[in-house]
Amino acid sequence: MLVKFVEDPKQKLIHIQSQCRRSIKRPTRAAAYTGMVVFLYSLMSSSIASAAIITVGTNKICDHSTIQAAVTAAFSGDTIRVTNEYFLADDAVFNVIGKSLTIRGGRVSCEAFSSYSGKTTLDGTGMGEADSVIELVDSAGAMSVSLRDFIIRGGKKDADGGGGIEISGKPSASIAERMDVTLDAVNIFSNTSGNGGGIHVTNAIVMISNESLIRSNHADVDGGGIYCENSDITLLQDSVIGESGNLSGNGAVMSGGGVLLDNCSLTLDANDGVTGAYITGNEATGDGG
Repeated sequence: MLVKFVEDPKQKLIHIQSQCRRSIKRPTRAAAYTGMVVFLYSLMSSSIASAAIITVGTNKICDHSTIQAAVTAAFSGDTIRVTNEYFLADDAVFNVIGKSLTIRGGRVSCEAFSSYSGKTTLDGTGMGEADSVIELVDSAGAMSVSLRDFIIRGGKKDADGGGGIEISGKPSASIAERMDVTLDAVNIFSNTSGNGGGIHVTNAIVMISNESLIRSNHADVDGGGIYCENSDITLLQDSVIGESGNLSGNGAVMSGGGVLLDNCSLTLDANDGVTGAYITGNEATGDGG
């Protein structure tokens, strides 16, 4: 750019602007269109990469045959869709460590436009080593996991607690850093553990909703249904901890047949005026049936 300096500041400014206009080569309409297409494609590619959908089932068109394989391949933000099949023993067990995921069962097939029907059963019976069926572990903070449309059973006592689900958030986490877990239409039954036959939760925020049912679990010590430490639990939308119809409740040898709370809050939410939340028909030899 050539600048001619004159005494009048106004003329200097006008002159510089004029020279700039003459020196700029405007892109052609075709080049501008190409640039816009590349930009939009980059945005779409980025969005797809950050929110992949991964399928699990026994059919060969599925991405993986076990949930654990899908979790290992997934990145935070991904969704895992699981067919409504019966997964047994080690094929039923999975751990999520440091990833925020949505995992939904009940998928009719792995096809892209398939619908949902029923639930996926995860039965740990016969697993190689006694363990929780599902373990959710967050050491960094602010991890989020949503589980929907699952039946979880057959978890066995291990050193960590939580026969059905073990939820372990960041130790000494602030409220903002606590792991966020949603159990939506999830049935947890016939699991055993030292503490927390159905669920053992520490340093997390847990919402149990949409007619979820936690029943017929057993703790050798405390918390037959749920053992809760330094966490917040909300039960809503006709979800039940305990007996339902002719199905038996949870039991503990010591305390908290249904729920044992250690520095925890438990909210039974019936604010919609239509549905309720229930803890009923649980037993404990010690305190708090």
